[in-house]
Amino acid sequence: ASDTSDTWDTQVIPIVVRPAAPVGLDLLGDSDSGAADDDDLTRFTTLEFEVTGVLAGATVKLFSGTTEIGRATADDNSVRIIVGPSAQLANVVHAITAVQSIDGIESDASAVLDVTIDRTPPEFTSTPLTTVVAGDLYAYDVATANESSSGVRYELLTAPAGMTIAAAGQIDWTPVAPIGPSHSVVEIGR
Repeated sequence: ASDTSDTWDTQVIPIVVRPAAPVGLDLLGDSDSGAADDDDLTRFTTLEFEVTGVLAGATVKLFSGTTEIGRATADDNSVRIIVGPSAQLANVVHAITAVQSIDGIESDASAVLDVTIDRTPPEFTSTPLTTVVAGDLYAYDVATANESSSGVRYELLTAPAGMTIAAAGQIDWTPVAPIGPSHSVVEIGR
């Protein structure tokens, strides 16, 4: 009798299939107070982000660097996450990323979204004209440091009749008659 039994070796290979990294990450326009609603510059303390390219049921977490700042569960392929004042995001550029996890298995991080938090009040850098001749145009361009990219708003709080200020800070006024000292108050803010 001959022995014809073969010998086999068996190996169990555990394979973990991780979810893909979230595809998109955006600071929503209502949370963006910069010059444009998509420049990722804000002065707000409560921020809303949208994360796309996630799986329904996934737990999606937002990070500033390595610190978790918010989380939510996705209902479909996107989720909105509100980051409240408790996150205490300082006045710097924050590298925001998102990850998703299903059954405790976490994805790689999304691409970085640089969000600038700037709650520093703007300061005037121009000197106003203080006299004008009746009938002549009074024109003064109010200026602040970095006004073109920092979301500065201009507003006349008090002004003589007919004085206007444009969104870019240009004050125009043509007085029709001589008047005593008239005080106009310009407010700048973010």
